[in-house]
Amino acid sequence: MIGIVACFTFRAGILDAQSTPARSGIVFDDEVGNAVRLFSPAELAAATHDKAVAAALQAAWARNVLINGKATPTFGTSPLVGNLRLVVLAGRDPRGPDEIAIAPATMKNLGLAVGDRVKVGPSPGRAARIVGEALLPTTSHTDYDESAWMTLSGLRASLPPASQMGADDLQDYVLLRWKPGVDPAAAATRVQESVMKVSPSCECNAGPQPLPSEISDLGRLRSLPFALGIFFALLAIATVAHALVTTVRRWRHDFAVLRALGFTRRQSRGAIAWQSTMLAAAGVLVGVPLGIGIGRIVWRWLADSFPFVYAPPLAAVAVIVVVPVAIVVANVVAAGPARSAARIRPAEVLRAE
Repeated sequence: MIGIVACFTFRAGILDAQSTPARSGIVFDDEVGNAVRLFSPAELAAATHDKAVAAALQAAWARNVLINGKATPTFGTSPLVGNLRLVVLAGRDPRGPDEIAIAPATMKNLGLAVGDRVKVGPSPGRAARIVGEALLPTTSHTDYDESAWMTLSGLRASLPPASQMGADDLQDYVLLRWKPGVDPAAAATRVQESVMKVSPSCECNAGPQPLPSEISDLGRLRSLPFALGIFFALLAIATVAHALVTTVRRWRHDFAVLRALGFTRRQSRGAIAWQSTMLAAAGVLVGVPLGIGIGRIVWRWLADSFPFVYAPPLAAVAVIVVVPVAIVVANVVAAGPARSAARIRPAEVLRAE
């Protein structure tokens, strides 16, 4: 029972991670990107004036910002409309030009941790403090667990002179969250057309950000816990059947004595049925909470290693269904041993006494 519930709890975590993009840092519905430069104020206004926009965040991206002398892709964000905040795994988001947050993979590669102080920008660099660990938007060059993150003013102050930057070293994105009930495709098309009207030469594109490939690949594991849960179920059935058959054989003499004292065939069958029910109930009482706990421990370990935001999974339907199913199956399995107990003939068993 522990194995069954743990498997379905783990599977619930997989389904949740794939159906909730925010677990992997995608807290926006669509993005409008400019691959060669920052958006102008007029373009930003055009991207956010649509009535479908509930919140918008400008996220400029520079390919090479020096952090302790190492070139690091870095975002610089500035709120435009509403409250759209990126996902922070530890600490908090940067709020001033001398603060920075870093994605997990980049944090590990740089050998840094939250609370450390670093030098940002061209030599000699500006002092900045790492205030958080965060999941960041995916770009054509970086994954969701890569890059650093500053305020837009902090990023601007950390860039090298324009003459030292390549044509595609600076990109800009407007991250958009739609209001409820909005047609995302139609809204994204309108926003892109609005930006293009303001600046026909803008190399802009719009569309939703797909799930990271690592999270999408988790879908391949969905059948594994299901198959493993079925294996544990078959193992549980075999265990109960063996216990009941052994009981009838071991206590054959006692059943014969009870029958001699007036125990009926129906009562003999009932005794085995009650034993199977108690076995199932004990398995449920112990196995369900332990299974949920073990499933969540394994899922947290996986969340920390990917990484993505951990949310305690619960396979509510499986937990609710497993209780009556366990009792029914246990009684079905008990039918054979119960029939054997009812067929015991006291005279034959006690003849040797």
